[in-house]
Order: sequence, then C-alpha cells, then structure tokens
Amino acid sequence: DNDNDNDNEDDIIEPDQLTLAIKPVPEHDIETEEFHFEYNKDVLTPRIYNDMITLKSGDHSIKLTMSHAIAQSTKLSLFESKMSNILNSISRLPKVLALTGELQNYTTKRLLTKTGKLFQLRSEVNLSSNVLDTPEYFWSMEPGLHPLYTAIRDYLEIEQRVEVINDRCKVFLDFFDIISDSLAEKKMTKITKVLIIAIGLSVTVSLLEIFFRYLIISKLTSYII
Repeated sequence: DNDNDNDNEDDIIEPDQLTLAIKPVPEHDIETEEFHFEYNKDVLTPRIYNDMITLKSGDHSIKLTMSHAIAQSTKLSLFESKMSNILNSISRLPKVLALTGELQNYTTKRLLTKTGKLFQLRSEVNLSSNVLDTPEYFWSMEPGLHPLYTAIRDYLEIEQRVEVINDRCKVFLDFFDIISDSLAEKKMTKITKVLIIAIGLSVTVSLLEIFFRYLIISKLTSYII
C-alpha cells in the first residue's frame, strides 16, 4: 500500500508544472488590452461598443469566440510595438539621405541587419503567427459563431492594422533597396578605380622596363662600335 501511495504521489502534477503556453513571449514583450463587460438579458446578440462588451448570458462558446479575436488583436499589438521600435531606429535615415546625399558609417552589414529585421517581422505577421487565420472551429464545428468572431475582428480592425504593418515594411524595404544599390555602386566604383590604378602601374612598369632595356642595348651597341 505504501508503494502504491508513493506511486500516486509521483503521478501528481503540481499546478506550476503545467505548461499552457507554447513559445511564450518574454515578460517585457507582453501586451495587454483592457475591456469592460456586462450582462444584459435585453440585448438580442452579444456586442462590443466603445470597449464595452455586452453579453446576454454566460455562454462559454460566445466568450471563447470573443476572447480568441481579442487575443489575436493583442498579439498583433506586439508586432506593432516591434514595428515602432524598428521604425524609430531608421526613421531619420531618409531625411539624412535627402540633406546630405549619403549615409555615413552605414555599411552593407548594418543594412542587411535592418532589412532582415523587417523581413522577419513581416514573416511573423503574415506567415508564422495565427493573426490572419480563422480557426476551423468557427467555420466548421460552430459556424453560427463565425459572424460574431468576424464582427469582433472588424471592431478591432485587425485586417487594417496588418495592412498598415505591411505597407510600412514595404516602404522601408524599398528605401533599403535604393541604399543597397547605392552602396553596391560605390563599391563597384572603388573596385573600378583600383583596377585602373593597377593597370596604370602595370603599364608604367612595362614602359620603364622597355626604357631601361633600350638604354642597356644602346650602351652595349656603343661599346661594340
């Protein structure tokens, strides 16, 4: 009996050992959205207006539907925060380029780093995350909840916000393409100059060699005569 009791104790999982999140974001990246809610039996359907959620009952399916849309919006807020941080670091570059015609101390490596961050963010929003996905539950198992889910997403302007992120990424990626072409052209110009100098030195050395040979031959000829 004691052995069985010990086995049962080993099988008990403490609450802090349960893993409910997959790839959780760091604590400093956690975003929150606050809404008020109330129950009102007089409303025909659940609704959200001015950040006030009105529920007719405590139906868990309805709560799940609204919570999932809000969770997608909150996750999108994280991407928007990342976008703001990236744009703050590069927003002055177009102005500097317009005023000076060049970006000092901006190497190809730094350019690729910034471009990679924008591509990564764009990929996370459009491919890796589920911000744009509609769970199968809402259109196959419970199709009656799909209109509510769509209405909450429309209220939170998820599609429009994703479009804004993509547009901002595209603008700066186009800008970085211009800078990349400019850096490549400068690099090619330097290479061309080096080649011209190398060819010039080669020609000079050849001419000097011919000149010295001519002098040597002329002296030898004079001695013979």
